[in-house]
Amino acid sequence: MTATASALVPIANKSQVAGLPEEVVLKPTVSAGSRDTSRFCVAEDRAALEVLLADIHASGRTAMLQPFLPSVDTLGESALLYADGAFS
Repeated sequence: MTATASALVPIANKSQVAGLPEEVVLKPTVSAGSRDTSRFCVAEDRAALEVLLADIHASGRTAMLQPFLPSVDTLGESALLYADGAFS
């Protein structure tokens, strides 16, 4: 899902999270080394999420919002590198 400020719903408590998972990862659609990537509890970290989203947009980039997968904590994740459209 691509994140825009208007796509984030007003949240007063956990029961109003309107379809978002409890924990999400917000990051630029193009980045490396986890730069400008953070994990948030939607109901508790809304202000910090909005600050990062604004920072990403202010730098001219697009952000994406993903559900946090607990397996990333235990198993990690793999990065796929492409250069000029070709897998490297």
